[in-house]
Amino acid sequence: MIRSTGNLFASNESMKNKVDKKAENICQGKGFTDLGGKIQAHNQPIYVSGIVTTSSYKTFNKTIQCND
Repeated sequence: MIRSTGNLFASNESMKNKVDKKAENICQGKGFTDLGGKIQAHNQPIYVSGIVTTSSYKTFNKTIQCND
């Protein structure tokens, strides 16, 4: 599985492009088969200037299989 992360303002398309670029690198230019991907939003508590608040970020996970 290959993962890309971004803040809440990251576009889904840019996250997918990052994952595809990583996949091409891993498969050494032989190409790959996409076995499924998923974009998820996450919330995380953060501490800023004495205040606990929530921050959001996104992840895109894709499972691939390199071609022979």
